[in-house]
Amino acid sequence: MKAEPQWIERFTGLSNLETPIRQLLMERSVVMKVPADTLVFGPGKSPENMLFLLDGTVRVQQVSE
Repeated sequence: MKAEPQWIERFTGLSNLETPIRQLLMERSVVMKVPADTLVFGPGKSPENMLFLLDGTVRVQQVSE
C-alpha cells in the first residue's frame, strides 16, 4: 500500500523538508497496519525501517536486564 501524502503533515519536522527530499520520502514510504500485540522490535529484533506511529499506541517494556 503506497503512503498517503497526508501522513507526513502530522510530523512538523518532516513536513518542513525540502521538496526533493520530501518527495523521495513519500515515494519510498509504506503505511502499514499492525495487529495488536505484534512484536515490532525488541532485544534481538531491531526495527528494519524508521517507524512513525500514525494511530494507536506502542507499549515498550523490558522485563529483565
